[in-house]
Amino acid sequence: VGAEKLAYDSVIEALEKGDFYASTGPEIYDLTLEGTNLRFRCSDAAFVTVETGLRFAAKVRPVAPGKLLRSGDIDMKKWFDFCKECTPETENRKWFRFIVHGPHGEYATTRAFFFDEL
Repeated sequence: VGAEKLAYDSVIEALEKGDFYASTGPEIYDLTLEGTNLRFRCSDAAFVTVETGLRFAAKVRPVAPGKLLRSGDIDMKKWFDFCKECTPETENRKWFRFIVHGPHGEYATTRAFFFDEL
């Protein structure tokens, strides 16, 4: 939880703002969206993925085999384009989730980020 301090009010405020992620070990240090580019920094990862409710998914692996990933960029332009084409039936699928897959099967996952809040 990205709370300013370890106090009930501060923790609840961070949860209500969506400033949190779940993890079984890996850490997400930074996740920012600059235009349609999703930039991330994380602890050691075998790979990272982006899952969505639409026809878009992404996977980033380290450049060299046997190495670990700690940062990178994901082009989200196709996802934004799909969101703009949504019909009333698919309107509730306009979300994405970022997941760090650790080297030993553990993972960290964000909440769903919805198109309308970006």
